[in-house]
Amino acid sequence: MRFCLIAVLIMLLSFSSMGMAQESGSFIASFDIGITSAMGEFKDDGMAANGFGLGAELQYTLFQNLSFGPFARYHRFGLREPSTDGTSSYNFTQYGGVAKLNLFDVDKGKLYVVGGGGMFTPNYHIWTPDYVSNDEWDTGTFFMGGLGISSNPFRKTVFQLEVRYNLGTADYVMEDAFGEETSEEYKFDFLYFLVKISFNSKGKSAPPRY
Repeated sequence: MRFCLIAVLIMLLSFSSMGMAQESGSFIASFDIGITSAMGEFKDDGMAANGFGLGAELQYTLFQNLSFGPFARYHRFGLREPSTDGTSSYNFTQYGGVAKLNLFDVDKGKLYVVGGGGMFTPNYHIWTPDYVSNDEWDTGTFFMGGLGISSNPFRKTVFQLEVRYNLGTADYVMEDAFGEETSEEYKFDFLYFLVKISFNSKGKSAPPRY
């Protein structure tokens, strides 16, 4: 799965290089909110459950159907079982780049694929009335890919539904009784189901409904 996502990302970036020769497009600012579901070792060994995400993207569109740009997204995951230590959660913010390619028409909208990656620094947060604890990993890397469907992408305002699969790894550094440091790699894989609203700088206004 990880290599498939990397291959999709390389494909999208190759389309980007070809598109640079085309006429310039528009800037699209997007904001999303959604729910997350921990997968694989993150769910089984880390006891992570569902959560939520909030994100923002700024993309530049090339020849109508390809766009790319930076993004930042915050994720929070609860635990599958209540912790006796207090209110516990996994938290991290992703910083990276994303590319989007429209595939074909669906009614008046578009079906599209997305791919990207970047960096994140996960932490395990514990809160009680008496103290707060943050157990942090080293900064790790992630790749993601997914599918989405949008309303007319050439309007000023665009609405989207999307699902992304995220593959992340980060090292946790431990110190033994002799002061020697060792590290262990942890996986942070999860699904993200999101709704998004986007604003197209060169989009056309929707026709009147009457």
